[in-house]
Amino acid sequence: MTQHSPTSSHDILEQVPPEYYDVGMQRNRFQRLWHGRKWAMLRELATKDRAFTPAEVLDVGCAGGLTTSQIASWFPNARVTGLDAFDEAVLYARKQRAGVNFVLGDGHELPLASERFDLVTCAETLEHLGDPRRAVTEMRRCLRPGGIAIVAQDTDSLLFRTVWWVWTKSRGEVWEHAHVNPLNAKALKGLLQEVGFRVLETRYTFFGMEVFYKAQRTD
Repeated sequence: MTQHSPTSSHDILEQVPPEYYDVGMQRNRFQRLWHGRKWAMLRELATKDRAFTPAEVLDVGCAGGLTTSQIASWFPNARVTGLDAFDEAVLYARKQRAGVNFVLGDGHELPLASERFDLVTCAETLEHLGDPRRAVTEMRRCLRPGGIAIVAQDTDSLLFRTVWWVWTKSRGEVWEHAHVNPLNAKALKGLLQEVGFRVLETRYTFFGMEVFYKAQRTD
């Protein structure tokens, strides 16, 4: 693959093959560790309240659908939708993941009805977008009043930046220049609050390199 500095979100998407996560989980120990821990934390936050049984779930930035399929397995009675702006990834997900609805769309302008979803997840996506605020605002719009959002991303800490630099110079070269809008944990929490979320819970993993916010839409 020819490496270049991406000029848009779509360029970033095209750097990463649709099957990237499936192959990585099979062949790379670091990816199995990282994503396995991410799924465990997402599941804990999404399912710890047994009274919360979402009927409609949206996963923003689903790529090839691997994380979305994990989410669908936690809520077998829910209608789960994965959304991504990369057409090849959406086509791949549709072929590989049965029982999940995959939609082509831009996170900055979700092609979905307002107040439709009970749960929206967005894992490791905002840092790749040109306007994270607009994307978070769109997620809130699509949530029903009182609905839950779970947002996860790296904290842009010194440790993470060091690990990320090493990763993008080696096995993760497809991600070089892909973090166009990194937010630290404090800035991400502030953004969620500013657009109309109440943060319910904050969790960190991997020595503070990744943060998870569980937040509720306020009205």
